[in-house]
Amino acid sequence: MDGTVSVARHEISIPYACSFSQVLYKLLVAMALLLWVPFYCSADQRLYLDLSFFSSMRKDLGIQAKGDLDFAYAYVIAHEVGHHVEYLRGILGKCHAKMARVSKEEANKLSVKLELLADYYAGCWAHYDNEKYQSLTDGDIEEAIDCAEKIGDNYLQKKARGYALPETFTHGTSEQRMYWLKKGIDTGDWNTTTFAPGDLD
Repeated sequence: MDGTVSVARHEISIPYACSFSQVLYKLLVAMALLLWVPFYCSADQRLYLDLSFFSSMRKDLGIQAKGDLDFAYAYVIAHEVGHHVEYLRGILGKCHAKMARVSKEEANKLSVKLELLADYYAGCWAHYDNEKYQSLTDGDIEEAIDCAEKIGDNYLQKKARGYALPETFTHGTSEQRMYWLKKGIDTGDWNTTTFAPGDLD
């Protein structure tokens, strides 16, 4: 359902969350279906979740956790909501426009920064959720950090073909994803960015 969250003292809307079994929306969303992964579509500001992704995280990605992976699941969803925050702040549109004007390699570098910022925003959400509800344990944080490691481009590429091609990375390395998620959890500073001055000009 729709909801709101406070970001930098402003109330923002949260996109609908729907399972793939509930909706097929435009070609872009249909493509996301085939890719199996959670997906944020800025065209309709909706977050699409393939629920089978969560049931297979432990088996296929090798996420290590003693519990039920609830916080790892929350991190994955919060990352996609992070893209919605980027959209509302105008970052997503500027980044996509810049990516269309530069080389594939440069576009990949911008994509990495966009994804790492979404990781950071996911950490900020966790920071304030824990501040208000004391919801996080050390085990929860370790679980999410492990998840961030296992969805790094270098980890996934090495797992799939035995080696990694850094110039093709679009989401960041395991080390980068763990760093930015943890930084968001630790600081909760919504003004921090992964982009350098001039990156989006």
